[in-house]
Amino acid sequence: TYLSFLPVLSAASAIGTGQSGCANSEGVGTCSKTSGAASDHLLISTKFTRTTVAAALPAAPLAAGRHQLLLQRSSAADSVDRKGLGEGQIPASKMVGVLGVYGAGYAFIALDKNTGKARCWGDSGYGGNCSGMDFTGVTDVYGSGAAFMALDKNTGYAQCWGSRYPGGACSDMDFTGITDVYNTEYAFAALNKNTGQIQCWGFESYGGDCAGMDFTGVTDVYNTDTAFMALNKNTGRAQCWGCPSDGGNCSDMDFVGVTDVYNTDAAFLALNKNTGQAQCWGHADYGGSCTDMDFIGITDVYSTSYAFMALNKNTGQASCWGDSGYGGNCSSMDFIGVTDVYSSGAAFVALSKNIGQAQCWGYSGYGGNCTNVDFTGITDVYSTEYTFMALNKNLGRAHCWGYASYGGDCTGMDFTGVTDVYSTEYAFMALNKNTAKLSAGGTQATVVIAMTWTLFFDLRQADGQSPPTGCPLSREFQVARGCPAMRYPYL
Repeated sequence: TYLSFLPVLSAASAIGTGQSGCANSEGVGTCSKTSGAASDHLLISTKFTRTTVAAALPAAPLAAGRHQLLLQRSSAADSVDRKGLGEGQIPASKMVGVLGVYGAGYAFIALDKNTGKARCWGDSGYGGNCSGMDFTGVTDVYGSGAAFMALDKNTGYAQCWGSRYPGGACSDMDFTGITDVYNTEYAFAALNKNTGQIQCWGFESYGGDCAGMDFTGVTDVYNTDTAFMALNKNTGRAQCWGCPSDGGNCSDMDFVGVTDVYNTDAAFLALNKNTGQAQCWGHADYGGSCTDMDFIGITDVYSTSYAFMALNKNTGQASCWGDSGYGGNCSSMDFIGVTDVYSSGAAFVALSKNIGQAQCWGYSGYGGNCTNVDFTGITDVYSTEYTFMALNKNLGRAHCWGYASYGGDCTGMDFTGVTDVYSTEYAFMALNKNTAKLSAGGTQATVVIAMTWTLFFDLRQADGQSPPTGCPLSREFQVARGCPAMRYPYL
């Protein structure tokens, strides 16, 4: 359901007025009628899964263009089947026989490939409900931002579920011969590398339309949140499609000699490690410009949603670029001895496992500050878009930091025996496959998921009748200044 734009009314009686700041800045409540004289507030409503919410914000600063509205859920008790997924408990008995766990932006699926049985949880409208579905024969599962695809490569049969617009509908498609499936946040691409044939579906503007394109000889496919790149490394020829300003246009570029391609949410980096030459394209604020940078000796490249880091592990020298507040500035840091680098959507962690020391930078609220974290003995680090989890598998201990409601608080949890950790963009799941329990020493595990979500709207496209168009990830204006963006235009 897409945004509907209502007359400018006084919204204070329904939900209060919009204010500046983070997280709780915009009010949320059940949509209700308002009355009164026209004021400086624009009332905007949309319907979530079985829940209608409304929000008000000052109308005066909103000129024609794209804006962003942050919404906070009203209460923990009213969190089930909400856009935020809420909090839920998954009985350990439901996990017996699990051989694979997969995550999309808003949901998990735990699948036993031997029996074809699965359990899905999270937001029911965005992949969290697969009740009644038979997964017999499924060989692979893929997830976009709000949809899943379960594919049987042996027969070419697939099932898609979740939100239909970002790829949750594929019932009329034939996937016979498909060798690889890729996805942006809003679309899927299924490729037969042997024949060069491809099928794309989901939001057309964000990678869901590749009609008429020839993928013969394609060796690798990469993606940002809204665009694809298909590369033939043997010839250096590439095709890009999706949102042009977020990496979907590379028509004038030559990729001869490219050894590696990396991405942020809205930009690509194509690197020739042998020569140190690199090309960046897409949105400049997301790392899409690297002119005059020297990549000679670079051994590894990492990225947040907004920034790149290029590291020479041999010398400890690194370059960071993109949004300086979300990982794009590491100019004063020394990375000598760093063994591993991890990233959330807005922060980096550079860890020296040998000595148990780490450096974090980027947005402090989403993992960019780890001064109080002890990394001694840490064996693995995991992340959501907004948090980190550092785990010592040998002792069953973990430290979590970042935004608490998105997995950044695991105080009091016992991770003894944990074999695998999975994540959506908003939640962690720790599993002991040997005992089929989600947490050691108990029969249940709490899955802490999103409590906040975002709506996009464009005052130039306010008819409320058609899906949003354009490139929302690249031109957002954040009403709550200072909060990293959470971008999902397919509500």
